[in-house]
Amino acid sequence: MANVAELEKKIQKMERELSDLRARLHEQAYELSEWERSEVQRGLADDLATDKEVQAVLRKYGLSFAV
Repeated sequence: MANVAELEKKIQKMERELSDLRARLHEQAYELSEWERSEVQRGLADDLATDKEVQAVLRKYGLSFAV
């Protein structure tokens, strides 16, 4: 169980870092042209799909993570 707790802590840390990076990316996106902004949004949509896939795998093993 200690390994699960360690993994959950690492996941939470990575989630916070990802959230911070997304926030900075959103801030920078406002400075981009409309075309560039659409490219950034498309990339964020891909990230969200990946997050959902990761959540499904974690749930399969009884773990969780919040985005």
